[in-house]
Amino acid sequence: MAKSRDEWILEGVQNLLPNLQNAIDLVTEGSKNLLNSNKANLVSAFQARVQPYIQAAQQIITNADNLKQSFADFQTKRATCYATLLDIQGSAFCLACDSTYADRGVNSDGTINVGTDLCTRVKDDCFDFLRASLKQSPFVALKKIVAGLNAYRNMSDDLTGRPRQGTIGQAALGADDQTTSNAASSLSSRSFVGPIDPTGPLRQTIEKASTVFNSRGSVSKPELEGFVNSLITLANDANIKITTGPFAANLTVLLTALNNLLTVLNKAKSDLSGSSAANPAVTSADSIWSSLQSGFNQWKTDYAAAQDQLDALKDINYIQLAK
Repeated sequence: MAKSRDEWILEGVQNLLPNLQNAIDLVTEGSKNLLNSNKANLVSAFQARVQPYIQAAQQIITNADNLKQSFADFQTKRATCYATLLDIQGSAFCLACDSTYADRGVNSDGTINVGTDLCTRVKDDCFDFLRASLKQSPFVALKKIVAGLNAYRNMSDDLTGRPRQGTIGQAALGADDQTTSNAASSLSSRSFVGPIDPTGPLRQTIEKASTVFNSRGSVSKPELEGFVNSLITLANDANIKITTGPFAANLTVLLTALNNLLTVLNKAKSDLSGSSAANPAVTSADSIWSSLQSGFNQWKTDYAAAQDQLDALKDINYIQLAK
């Protein structure tokens, strides 16, 4: 296991460390490409996500010589610790073959009474190894860091419509790292976590009910009342999700469209609850349905106008999900 770990680290150091600055330069260039494209509004979100990778990579470059020099010391201290632990384990196994095990600290339930100096021995022989292991941790993370830089460069290329350039050290990256490096590919289909547009249920309900009502040519007052009430609930729910969510400032056009639709729906609700005897023309179900259809058509137009804001949020979500 130790041999495999050392080989894994050395492979990363030999194949990735020389190209680490190149990976930083590529992702920095990708950020500039975003800034100079029609996706400039994504730069802040992009930089916030990629900066930890850049900082980690720069720290490795700065400390690379010390890390290399301390690697042999790490191996020596590991050998000392492992030898001590194996000696203790072997001593415990030997007790099973000792006919006088009961006199050597073994209890009837199989537990062992260890000497008072055992913990001190483990500490003296293994503490330096644990400390040396921590010093080597940047090299252990090297492949993940390069994979992350590749992923964000590929993402910037996807967002700006360029050929992907994030291919640093592909041969040295394992299967898991390749998956991370190609994160932008799996996300490019825009399979987001949760709906970025909370008006989806509202729009679907309008479309389905409109199809049913229009196919019949008429609508009854009770079913129209139920329909309007359900739409008001869905519209209010969408409004709350947008205004209390993290992107309210990015969805001003959609909020305006939603509030305009709520005005139409609340008027229809008021008309439906009015006295048909006092004003039959206004309160007839077919008349109210006709007014609602005009409001729905305006909602479709307003929603289409909000599409640019929604598309921009999809790109922001894309950046935030590729970790």
